[in-house]
Amino acid sequence: MKKTDNILSHRFRNNSKGLFLTNRKMSLRAKETLKRLKEEINKGNIEQREHESCPLCFGKEAILIAEKDRYGIPCETVICKCCGLVFNDSFFDEVSLEVVYEEFYGDINFDGVAPEGSFFKRTRPDAYSWKRFAFIALKLDTILKELKTIFEIGCRDGCNLLPFYLAGKEVMGCDFDEEYLDVGRRRGLNLLRGGTDSLVASGRQADLIILSHVFEHFVDIDKSIADVRKMLTPRGYVYVEVPGLLNWNRKRSDFISEDGCKSSNNFLMYLQSVHNYCFDLEKVSSFFERNGFEMVIGDEWVRALFRKSDSTELTKGNYYNPNSAERILAYLQTVERDFRSPTTQLNRFARKLLQKALTT
Repeated sequence: MKKTDNILSHRFRNNSKGLFLTNRKMSLRAKETLKRLKEEINKGNIEQREHESCPLCFGKEAILIAEKDRYGIPCETVICKCCGLVFNDSFFDEVSLEVVYEEFYGDINFDGVAPEGSFFKRTRPDAYSWKRFAFIALKLDTILKELKTIFEIGCRDGCNLLPFYLAGKEVMGCDFDEEYLDVGRRRGLNLLRGGTDSLVASGRQADLIILSHVFEHFVDIDKSIADVRKMLTPRGYVYVEVPGLLNWNRKRSDFISEDGCKSSNNFLMYLQSVHNYCFDLEKVSSFFERNGFEMVIGDEWVRALFRKSDSTELTKGNYYNPNSAERILAYLQTVERDFRSPTTQLNRFARKLLQKALTT
């Protein structure tokens, strides 16, 4: 792809340095794992690739807005000039991505939290797994009673499946880390090691498939949705949750909080090299609708329910929107200016002083 350089600020240049607060909070083990990952990328042992065209509209031009993620890992975030899709144009291919998940992701992102401790934290009464279950139950209402089988792709320890299991549903999930999978298995959850293919190979079908903070990790979105469609019963549903580009990134004056989700004006904190896409609701809906689904309900966090449409013909619509890229670029530039404003910097300095005082 042809990329026009329009980096949001110097903070987003690739200097291999992560955010100060992110690095400060990391354990020694996590820091060593992160260092090893960067070394493997530099050696070419873990490959990063570029897109030939936009995954949504197949446009050939994009705007480069960032060169690294919050950990200082090389990560070229771009905005498609044609449709405004924000995506990672230095993504790990599927082989490398599996290695990253198995050997690096847990230590870096969960900072070596023991699997048992993680499961306890993620299933206690105030945990988001219950809020997620409540959101789905409220939106489906009486339909939830009709759903018998629930799948989750990227289930980790199965914490999102636990509420459905306790409600009497048959559940099945898949992920790559055996340590975390075993924790859920010991609670009676049917968890498979592997990706989407492991669920497809089971030959089973689900009434509801959960994609919670996993859809943005997929490499080939259309293929992944096609696999999901195959696994669904004729009137099946898909619940998709990703960190929404718009609600998660806002000026301090536009701050919002809902169901444990909070906005921030630090867009660099939002970026992760394993996140191949930065979705708003419109873009998630576009991918699903062109692959034979219709949206039931959704918001900009993004939390959305889709169901199979009656049409079995996949559609390839025209996603050209001359104003979308400029609008999203201007939005993110405004958020970055707000982060770098004197007020924000003063607040950050005050927090650092307070943290230092509490630790001395």
